[in-house]
Amino acid sequence: MVAVLGVTALVGGFFRGTDEIGPSGVPSALIADQDTAPGPPLAGLVAAPGWPGDVVGGAVSALKDATRQAAPARPAAPARPSGPLAEVVGLINQKRAAAGCGPLSVDPRISRAAQKHSEDMRSRGYFEHDTPEGRDFESRLSAEGYPDPGGENIAKGQSDAPQVVREWMNSPSHRDNIEDCSFRTTGVGLSGGYWTQDFGR
Repeated sequence: MVAVLGVTALVGGFFRGTDEIGPSGVPSALIADQDTAPGPPLAGLVAAPGWPGDVVGGAVSALKDATRQAAPARPAAPARPSGPLAEVVGLINQKRAAAGCGPLSVDPRISRAAQKHSEDMRSRGYFEHDTPEGRDFESRLSAEGYPDPGGENIAKGQSDAPQVVREWMNSPSHRDNIEDCSFRTTGVGLSGGYWTQDFGR
């Protein structure tokens, strides 16, 4: 089974990629078989369309933009994820505690945005942080009424919560999102093997 990671970060209004591309333009980690050898961490690689195997998507993190107008906050009902979604939150909070960060609380607005993104990727057959129309995670969270988006991790093909969290933690940029102590809230979505975890401040 082959895993591919893609990482993009929004820094100062510009996208910064950390792609590691091998000879002939093929991401070098596409050669690594995770079933037979652990190999180097696969962070920083771009998902190549048509490549087989599990895929861990990019981590996107946005710096707070002081000029951005916050959408009015809607009162939030308590969110109680269950099953693998609750397990992801619990595992992520364990990793954050080990890094000295406080736990994330689940926000229903972020949860809606994450679930909708997972469903959209599955139903339309793409695997990106941005929709085919170019809508990014910040605009998706803002559309749900969340005023301060922070970051996003996506993944595809993992069988359960421990696997997706383990793969995110093995990727430096995904781990950076998980261990960002400025993030206070989260929401997780899952649809047909497409995982989305969004973070808020």
